[in-house]
Amino acid sequence: MSASAVWIPLRAATQCLLAVLSAAACSQTDVDPETARPVARVAAVDTLLESDTIYVARVSRAYMAPDGRTFVTDQVQRRVLEFASDGALLRVFGRSGDGPGEFRGPTAMSVWGRDSLVVTDLTNRRVSVFRQSDGQFLWHANGLGSVSSLGPVGSRLIVASLSPDSFTTVGILEPGSRTLRPALPLPDSLLRHQLGIASFPRSVVGVSATHVVTAVLWSDVVSVFDSALAPQFSFVVPRRTRRAIPVDLDAALRPVANTSGRSTLMPALISIEVLRNGWLAFVHKEWIAPPGGISDPTRVAIEATMHAYVTVVDLSARRACADIELPTDWSENPQFISVGETIAGVGHVVGASARPTLEVRKFELQLDECDWAPLPVSAS
Repeated sequence: MSASAVWIPLRAATQCLLAVLSAAACSQTDVDPETARPVARVAAVDTLLESDTIYVARVSRAYMAPDGRTFVTDQVQRRVLEFASDGALLRVFGRSGDGPGEFRGPTAMSVWGRDSLVVTDLTNRRVSVFRQSDGQFLWHANGLGSVSSLGPVGSRLIVASLSPDSFTTVGILEPGSRTLRPALPLPDSLLRHQLGIASFPRSVVGVSATHVVTAVLWSDVVSVFDSALAPQFSFVVPRRTRRAIPVDLDAALRPVANTSGRSTLMPALISIEVLRNGWLAFVHKEWIAPPGGISDPTRVAIEATMHAYVTVVDLSARRACADIELPTDWSENPQFISVGETIAGVGHVVGASARPTLEVRKFELQLDECDWAPLPVSAS
């Protein structure tokens, strides 16, 4: 069966399902889609130079350090590759496995302190720390649940770690400690989504010099804290053109969760990126649910048709530029990261030679063309 033959009924079923479950949400958007909307244009392209024996089989996440080095996690070979600012391959961190310095699901990365690289392992549910200078594994800390994104605030490390047992969304790793300490609970408004929590136990966090912002993969409700984790306010990420996340997520997931081999598409809040000017970039991508519902060849075909959006939020002015569509047609499954004051995509170029080129495409977001909307804020 062709990829398109599989995709068409899946897409139709998804649209019907979401239309029934969230008719009110789908019939309107937070921002008028006819108003001015900027586009993301490619401003620069950098090539990451893989070798014949050391390369990324499938990009699962990327991170650009302040000095321009790029780190890429490999979903297939379960390791991290580091590239210099000029694209040269520098070193490899970790390998596949469950032991010290090994990964089952490497995801987010961050530099920490003078010479540490911290990597979250979604499957092994822990945070691993390596020495940057030579790739040597140092130690790991077990997560509270599934660990995903992270970021330093001062000397501490803030880690998104959602636990279905304790309903914790964020943990803190203190200097000298090897234990992730619970810090922030799951908001009461999300506790009723038991199937959502069980199916996608993943929270996301964005850390700037002044704020820590948290959310979960399957909700647009964002909580804002100061750098000491004192609650400030919450808001819903405005929406212009992207699909609405179902209001009743459990109802949307129940039909596919109980049927083997059946999946649906839903938008998901993949990451919260912090730009150099302190603004936040909320990256949404369409997501296959449940993750293991369909075979890999079909998954690749569907992912090639998915959309990705970034919503830029200026917390100080409490305004948002919603749903700037990010180009995805150049890569099988690009991952989006913050680079200075903009967003970049990291992925292999589709249609390249025997081994596709691994590129970093930096986008110009053209925010001066945006019709900024007030941020809908609620007291925490």
